[in-house]
Amino acid sequence: MLSLEFIRKNPDEVRRAAQLKGEPAPIDDILRLDAKWRSHQHKAESIKSEQNELSKEFARTRDEALKERLRQMADNAKSELSVADAVKRELDHLLLQVPNVFHESVPIGETEADNVVAREWGSKPELGFPPRTHYDLGEALGIMDFERAARVSGSRFAFLIGEGARLERTASGYTIRTERIVNAFDEQFVDLGLRLEGMDRQRIDVHALSLTAPMVYWASPGFGLALAQAYNDAATAAHARHPQRFVGLAMLPMQAPDLALKELERAAKLPGMRGMYLATHVNGIDLDDRRFWDVYAKAEELDWPVFLHPIDTIGRERTTRYYLRNLLGNPYDTGVAAASLIFGGVLDAFPKLEVNLPHAGGTFPWLIGRLDHGTKVRPELRHMKRLPSAYLRRFTYDTIGHNDQINYNLIRMVGADRVVLGSDYCFDMGLADPLGDVERLDALSAAERDLIIGETAVKLLRL
Repeated sequence: MLSLEFIRKNPDEVRRAAQLKGEPAPIDDILRLDAKWRSHQHKAESIKSEQNELSKEFARTRDEALKERLRQMADNAKSELSVADAVKRELDHLLLQVPNVFHESVPIGETEADNVVAREWGSKPELGFPPRTHYDLGEALGIMDFERAARVSGSRFAFLIGEGARLERTASGYTIRTERIVNAFDEQFVDLGLRLEGMDRQRIDVHALSLTAPMVYWASPGFGLALAQAYNDAATAAHARHPQRFVGLAMLPMQAPDLALKELERAAKLPGMRGMYLATHVNGIDLDDRRFWDVYAKAEELDWPVFLHPIDTIGRERTTRYYLRNLLGNPYDTGVAAASLIFGGVLDAFPKLEVNLPHAGGTFPWLIGRLDHGTKVRPELRHMKRLPSAYLRRFTYDTIGHNDQINYNLIRMVGADRVVLGSDYCFDMGLADPLGDVERLDALSAAERDLIIGETAVKLLRL
């Protein structure tokens, strides 16, 4: 796929290449959407920058008018990013319709018979086997489906299946695609210098690094282990370069629990690793499944907290529109994971195991009354010796509630000592000013605020 930057700089060249291939490309629409996308991105960043400055002023003055202005600015930034995200999805769809550009040295022919040999040098190596094209290999290995792609898109692109994955460098960053999961991210995710600048801008001292989607469960056991080890080694290297700023949360190939246990034991010896990062399910298998219990036992023995995050979320078929897969899918999936750990006996079997629920606990804390009532009346839960509400403080929660009242109610429900500062850096669904979101909660005492913005995390991560 041509980069957006190349099209932006060479629109006429791309148009000519498309005409030569007889495939008209929507260049004008792409340029229009590109300008629109960049405009909304710029507006959001400008708002966030001003918001960060005003948050510092609010921390000093506690001015109510300033507080309301910060709320409005946060809403405006989210609105701009929401529009930018919608435009970007439309833009990415159009980019897939643009054919590649011929190099000027490439002769143009009507059929394969018109191909010419421009030059040859050296001698062809003796391979000992007949060479095959990348697309033949892709089909033979079961990782590329060209026929399905042609039916769906009418193009020469391929669907990735099985272990097929593609990491693309785009004008705006990166896109990684597996059979079921697509994730887009930019340089802020992978450039430590940019991350440190962002941390300083947000007044954050330490980040716990974790591996974003698609994680590693989509791969075969051996490949998943290799991917997990590559990430874990990179996380400890980041800690070595900036030991006061970064710690790591280990990724494990949970699709192969025996390999996950070995990697947990290895990763625990790496400097700076302070816990494990775990999806809310493993390829559709809920977290109370017995095959994972040896991993939980080792994490408890190591005093390692488990930080959960949703992936490939529940209700996939009904949450494809309006970004519902994230807006609703993420908190619903977290609720299912928390309930599975409680009803499946994991928290009882491992009483010292610390588990963190993202996004202010997802649906779990807010449906606790319904969970309690169901435990009292449903035969499926007659094995329960305690109500789910008795487990509320077994979890820790982050502050990514996107609403001051939600965050305040959570703190009152579980206690300030069970809530830690979250950021979701640097997704558009993350917090522009994580510290400011806590500072705005006027009803908190100084001691409660200190627990949330640092003291509890220091204890959990052994900083």
